[in-house]
Parts: sequence; structure tokens; C-alpha cells
Amino acid sequence: MMFGHVRDRFPRISLALPGRSGPLLVEFIVDTGFDGDLTLPQSVINRLEATVSDAHDVRLADGSQQERAYYEVSLEWTVISSAPSSV
Repeated sequence: MMFGHVRDRFPRISLALPGRSGPLLVEFIVDTGFDGDLTLPQSVINRLEATVSDAHDVRLADGSQQERAYYEVSLEWTVISSAPSSV
């Protein structure tokens, strides 16, 4: 289970991503339309242990298209579950 918080009326979680000089804690807004890709500012990408994997055309909010690099980052995704407690 992941825990987060609400700030500025948006639900948020934080993930520890592998940084060049140790884990980098990055906060994300939870989006119910999540499709498996995260968008990060270049300043954050530069601090991660990320490798360019490909380039794709993306459509921006103004309708224009641009080619953008896709990066890969490996992270450990551990789910800790516990048995339901009885009341």
C-alpha cells in the first residue's frame, strides 16, 4: 500500500528514484488516467540514473507535436501487504 497526502486539492505521493548521488525523493500528483509513463522536468532527469531509450512524437496541450526523448529508470517496487486484522 502506498500512502500520500493532499496539497492544493491534489492527491500526491512521493517515490524514491535512483539518483546519481543516492535516492532522489520526487513528489507526484496522482492521476486516475495514469498509463505507465511519468513526465519529469529535465532538471530532475539530469539528477537521475536514467538512460535514453528512444524518442517519440508527443502532442502538447496546445495541439502541437514535438519529438521528445524517453528515458528508462529502474526502481524497486515492493508491495508490502498485511493480513486484515480482526476487530
